[in-house]
Amino acid sequence: FNKDQDYLFDAINKSIDLDASLFEYEIKASIAHAKALADIGIYTSEELTEVITTLEKIKEDIAAGLITPEEIDEDVHMWIERLLTKNLGEIGKRIHTARSRNDQVVTIVRLYLRDCYKNNLENLKKIITALTDLAAQHTDTLLPAFTHLQPAQPISLAFYLMNYAYKLKRDYEKMVFFADNLNYSPLGSGAVSGVNYPIDRNKTANELEFNGYLGNALDGVSDRDYVNDYLYINSLIFNHLSQLSEDFIIWNTPQFNFITLSDSFSSGSSIMPQKKNPDAFELIRGKAAIAAGRLGAITTLGKGIPSSYNKDLQEDKKLLFDAFDDLNLTLEVLQKMLLTTTFNKEQLASSVRKGFLNATDLADELVRKNIPFRQAHQIVGNLVSIATKKQLSLEELDLEDFKTVNPIFDDWVYDVLDYNNCLSNRQSAGSANPKFVATQINEIESWVAGL
Repeated sequence: FNKDQDYLFDAINKSIDLDASLFEYEIKASIAHAKALADIGIYTSEELTEVITTLEKIKEDIAAGLITPEEIDEDVHMWIERLLTKNLGEIGKRIHTARSRNDQVVTIVRLYLRDCYKNNLENLKKIITALTDLAAQHTDTLLPAFTHLQPAQPISLAFYLMNYAYKLKRDYEKMVFFADNLNYSPLGSGAVSGVNYPIDRNKTANELEFNGYLGNALDGVSDRDYVNDYLYINSLIFNHLSQLSEDFIIWNTPQFNFITLSDSFSSGSSIMPQKKNPDAFELIRGKAAIAAGRLGAITTLGKGIPSSYNKDLQEDKKLLFDAFDDLNLTLEVLQKMLLTTTFNKEQLASSVRKGFLNATDLADELVRKNIPFRQAHQIVGNLVSIATKKQLSLEELDLEDFKTVNPIFDDWVYDVLDYNNCLSNRQSAGSANPKFVATQINEIESWVAGL
């Protein structure tokens, strides 16, 4: 180059402010690489010991805040290499033999992401356990289920909570799959086509606890599908947490009054003294939108570039770092919120009696008495009209009201309309029948115990 870089180019090009946090992974990968270089004679055993000792000391000093990046450091790779060279001179300069920043960066991001998965999986397990424990406490707590936000059928709170336990179980399993798929080493891919040294890629992969190495160097340095994978599962988990949060936001309103949030996870108003706002649930819902945006961003980032490494890919790290931080914090917060939320059982039971939630059960009973379902549907619809005009629930109608619509009715109708009986009448596996809910709880508890 005949000219110095413009300071504005330097500002847009540098990533050290963002990726300096990856210093431990950079040093871990550099130690593995140094061992590979010693195997092919680039370092003597004594020099290798010096390199490892110096890198470990650099790691300790950075962690203790004794060393910070300087203006000259473009990124974490150049920072650590400069520090090593500053301490060891010519020996330090040899560390970049048989590697490129292209394979360095994907190696350390994979190492970082592997730890992200471990942390997320542990917190997911805690959320699933909290949901299951809570469900076990509320097997007899009635709750109205909704479709189109209209009252639909009676269920139990346990059944509702287990629905999220199963969603998050699937998310957990997807995350395990993606974590395993991620765990292959790109180190040794070089800039784009491999390196001119016979380094043992299997050995460095084992040293870094990868399952193996990526079989094509161009693929190794160019693709960010593993970031896509993480941002996808991150967004999907947030989607599920957002749905739960939306339910709790609605349930927290005075019009529903299904739950009472802990003061520890609520906020007030700057002007209205009566307010107790569900800000934490709203923020989870908001973060879900940002998570979906990150997934769109990484997908678009990869779509518009030619094969191999392009500097566009530098932008993936902010998406990744923020996604992990948001999800881990959200999972920790939500676990505590679930454990500190009070479910208002009397209000829940009262709400079940509104909206004719037992109407379908009555229609099904008529079918069992050999009335075609469409006719049964019409009969119950007529009863709902009568009850609506009288401002009564179905079970509050007189027997004569039932007989007016169809003479088949007798005292048995009141047993059918009992809300607890509505649950126990569910006969399909996976239903809201208490015996099947108990099976669901046991299934998830056994699954968690086996992790």
